[in-house]
Amino acid sequence: MVWNLHTRLCLSRSTVGCSVVQGINFSRNSHLLSLYGVHQTYYPAVFVLNWRNSEVICQASLLHCPVWLIKDMDFHSNSEFLTCGVQHLSIWSCSSGRLNFSSFDLQQAQHTTFTAVVTAKRKIFTGCESGCIYMWEASSRRLLTKVTAHQAPVRCLLAIKNHSQIVSAGMDARVCIFEINETGLSKRGEELRRVYEQDEATAS
Repeated sequence: MVWNLHTRLCLSRSTVGCSVVQGINFSRNSHLLSLYGVHQTYYPAVFVLNWRNSEVICQASLLHCPVWLIKDMDFHSNSEFLTCGVQHLSIWSCSSGRLNFSSFDLQQAQHTTFTAVVTAKRKIFTGCESGCIYMWEASSRRLLTKVTAHQAPVRCLLAIKNHSQIVSAGMDARVCIFEINETGLSKRGEELRRVYEQDEATAS
């Protein structure tokens, strides 16, 4: 279901062949929805919907893959989106009612579980269970660098400031802000957890 945030009215309701929905994401222009979950055949599945008319535009089932394969998704453009997960990073596009995907070469990130993905400034960023953030060149899909951001798995990534910065949240209860440049990421300011600790100390 799609809801209006201000009026709290339901705008659309769609039914897909998915027994469990695990994640949903809007396209950049908000016209499409992509979602991933567990198909009725108990395989991971990916869907693209026109939420305004509740139409499933295209879908794909990842046969013979574990149901927990995909951990996150993000639209790369209005017509392409990314999924990441257990030794998995792919870019998807919809053509003639079919979903096609191309996987990244993960030779430099073997045995890695990616837990979050976001696109900003023609770069792709993935957070992983080790607390690192990987930075990829979007056009070549080449790994540019990786930085240690957290002492526990990265829970989510978000692009802010007109996509000039990314925010990472980890299961170590820290929120970090990074400036994006051509060669890597530079950490900006104090971690949010430390700000809260200082506020609590001041209040007491």
